[in-house]
Amino acid sequence: MDNFEEQELWWEQHARPHTDEEMVWFRLWFEFLQESDEQNWSDSVAHHFGDLSGEFDEWWPEHSYLFREMKNFIMEEIISDDDFQAYKDDGSMPEDPGAIILAFNPYEKISTLRSAFDELLAKHHKGVTGRPKFESNGDIYAFKNRPDTDMLNKILAVYRMYSADQKKPKKEQMTLWQIEEEVSKTTPLIDKTGPKATYIWTTKDIDANIIESRRRSQHTTVSKYLKYADQILENVVVGKFPVYDQS
Repeated sequence: MDNFEEQELWWEQHARPHTDEEMVWFRLWFEFLQESDEQNWSDSVAHHFGDLSGEFDEWWPEHSYLFREMKNFIMEEIISDDDFQAYKDDGSMPEDPGAIILAFNPYEKISTLRSAFDELLAKHHKGVTGRPKFESNGDIYAFKNRPDTDMLNKILAVYRMYSADQKKPKKEQMTLWQIEEEVSKTTPLIDKTGPKATYIWTTKDIDANIIESRRRSQHTTVSKYLKYADQILENVVVGKFPVYDQS
């Protein structure tokens, strides 16, 4: 068995399955990269992602290895040198190890072992409670930030609508407020009826000023999403996703 086969076998044993939420994020990564200019792809992205002309479900099986992650573990028995090296060389800093490798005497009394283990926990455990910080540790590619699925879907929908519209003759192109109305038929961008809807959307007294205010709001919203799209596309071509500035 060569080294590549050994690595693949190791990953089969140690990779964790992706969650449904992560699969949605990977699909969004794929779809944003589809919208980018292939001429701007880095050599690494071009090599790893390959042909994106098909559908995500066709592409994924041969490329899922790009994002595979090790199983979350509580405790694992180290039974081979590969196991040992994987934890020893996991990239963690000495002062903040990702895993601590222990050896114990199985013939010692359980009470003694428990006492020794408690001492090690007191020494090394961070004692942190609450929701853990988002981490993505894909084998080759990883998320730079926790993806906001709802926001990314809005950005993608706006960008697709705008890009398609820009291919029309100038006189047939929509304004940004019209794009907001078209996109919102399937992907609502502004809360116009809910508890957080602003006065311009809830008032029954609609006049020219209200219409103008609505259109300004729609224009601003679409402009914002287009700015985010440009930032995402600028980064996804070099393997970074999702990266955009919401400040």
